[in-house]
Amino acid sequence: MIGCAGLRNLTAGTGESRIRVYNTHGRSGARIRRRAFANAAMETGYTPQTSISEDAYLLSILQVRQFIYSRFAVKTLHVSGGAIRFEASAQREPWREVKKQARALGYSAYRQQWGGRIIVTLVRIRTRRTADEKKELRTSWLLFIATICTTLLAGYLMAAGDGARPWWQIALEAASFSAGLLLILGAHEMSHKIAAMRNGVEASPPKFIPVPTIIGTLGAFIRLRSPLPDENAAVDLGISGPVGGFLAAIPILVAGILLSDVRAVDPATMQGGIYFAEPLLFKFIAYTLLGIPSDSTIFIHPLAFAGWVGLLVTMLNLMPIGQLDGGHIARAMLGPRGHRILSYGMIAALVGLGLATQYSGWYLWAAIAAFFLRFPYPQHAGAIAPLRARNIALAVLGLAILVLCFMPMPVSLG
Repeated sequence: MIGCAGLRNLTAGTGESRIRVYNTHGRSGARIRRRAFANAAMETGYTPQTSISEDAYLLSILQVRQFIYSRFAVKTLHVSGGAIRFEASAQREPWREVKKQARALGYSAYRQQWGGRIIVTLVRIRTRRTADEKKELRTSWLLFIATICTTLLAGYLMAAGDGARPWWQIALEAASFSAGLLLILGAHEMSHKIAAMRNGVEASPPKFIPVPTIIGTLGAFIRLRSPLPDENAAVDLGISGPVGGFLAAIPILVAGILLSDVRAVDPATMQGGIYFAEPLLFKFIAYTLLGIPSDSTIFIHPLAFAGWVGLLVTMLNLMPIGQLDGGHIARAMLGPRGHRILSYGMIAALVGLGLATQYSGWYLWAAIAAFFLRFPYPQHAGAIAPLRARNIALAVLGLAILVLCFMPMPVSLG
């Protein structure tokens, strides 16, 4: 129920179906009205009384409805945001032809198949951006440019602190750190964006967070503009980012380690330095490529540090807490109640890990996670299919990546 001045109810009856639309003034009211009209037209073929502009919109919807029902034996269907998602038991035309015809109607088509079931998502191709979307895109580009500057500064401070060297060498190392880190973070967020498109979920462009810290950024994020269709979409969106960032981090880590120095050290002279933990993947790559002796340590190149940060970001995001990527996966697997119990259990585990390792960063991460648990979890638009075996396997893959990236004490002082 929406309460505001000028509210009026429109009711459309189609047989036993009954659709109630709350019509409000302004842009939000138009979105509510258009979505209800789309559902009415798509599910029943009924055309409510509309304005002239809405008639044109409904005409396109009815054309899409005819396209869907003439080519698929549709079992269930719903409209969410700019997407139409349906389950079918049979497909009457080759998929390549279906995609071509869908594009002619202004939609991108995505298909998922398993066990004789077909899930199809049609996503509206956006040809023109609204003023708000243009403003958001400009903001995203400005934040990205600012993050390039802050990560270049972080890379410069890191490279310049390793003795007197030519300026061009310092500049190259600073640029390699910035490019490597932004590539990993960009791969993470663009993987989320692509997964959102495949599942018919509207999402904002990636937004980077520039902060003049040791790494020059607090990461990046995308904002979902429409509900998740079901638990399968939640797993897809949750796992896509960490997998994308993880795959981008591996070649960057390999190249960075090959550029790093291995030096023999005397423990008595190594007081006061900063040490970075070696997760299993880092240790495997470093010791395989460089064969580090027991009396030596690796002085990592800025590019290798960018890869290490990528592993840290992947680890933190895969923790099954709240609305982190791992939290989306956990909620799809365990349900709302199990997800909430696990989230609080993980926060307690982070506090315990902080006590055991004396690493204060875990207290900060636990506090951040607890703060974001206060916000309601985004609702699903309505489940079409139960969690399938493929996504259960993806959840297990996420757990394996978490183990490979895990660091009990990421940073320590010598």
